[in-house]
Amino acid sequence: MAVDYDIIDLVSDLLQSEQAGAFHFMTEADPYINRAEAELRRPLLAMVQSTIRREGELAAVIDELGSTPPPPAVSKENQYLAFLSIDFLLPKLRDAKLSSIRNYEKAMRIAAGNEMVTGVFEQHLREHRVELEQLERALSHLKGQPPLPSTPMHGRV
Repeated sequence: MAVDYDIIDLVSDLLQSEQAGAFHFMTEADPYINRAEAELRRPLLAMVQSTIRREGELAAVIDELGSTPPPPAVSKENQYLAFLSIDFLLPKLRDAKLSSIRNYEKAMRIAAGNEMVTGVFEQHLREHRVELEQLERALSHLKGQPPLPSTPMHGRV
């Protein structure tokens, strides 16, 4: 199979945007996520796990295409998101999810006809859309609610 460098670059760009995205850094937000209400906590933890899995799948596609995945990108803006309260994070996470959806939609248009990558892109795009719906529900739930604490509650009875 001939190496298609345009497709490799496209998949690499998607991988780097996943790696630099807000959800990648949410792996460090476990203490804050765990204090969130259960109906927020479960979907957020699932989104973090899905992000890591998608990163692995994109890296595997790059490998299958005959290239090496790029090193993880670091976003100076997002690296501190994991330490903010859920109330503040949810709008940022929604914006990040919308950006991911736009990136995948663009990638689908560019890669049209390449069945190897479009199948992966379609699956990831479906997941991103479901996760966006979950974030929208969480945001609507938080409206009118008091802010969730952003510091540990030591000594609570």
